[in-house]
Amino acid sequence: GHIKGNLNVGNDRAVLMDLITKVGIDPVHFGVVMVMNLCIGLLTPPVGAVLYVGSGLTNLSIYQLTRGMLPFIAVMTVVLFLITYVPDLVLITTRLVR
Repeated sequence: GHIKGNLNVGNDRAVLMDLITKVGIDPVHFGVVMVMNLCIGLLTPPVGAVLYVGSGLTNLSIYQLTRGMLPFIAVMTVVLFLITYVPDLVLITTRLVR
């Protein structure tokens, strides 16, 4: 299945692995970037499943909760850009283990 509001990435794994290895992207780096993207997606509207659960648990409106989460989402976005364009930030630990 394709990503349509859920995290059903399992079926696409083989296709994605073939594609990223042919393009020359490290699979660990791709996985970390993909997970960070999915985390941001779960926190932001319109899909924002975590946002809606948080709204229900705290009895705050989506607007109020989003305003409170904006600084965290901004930091996550900056980190996403950093790890996307500077792969060594992610891959340094895997290189130390090898």
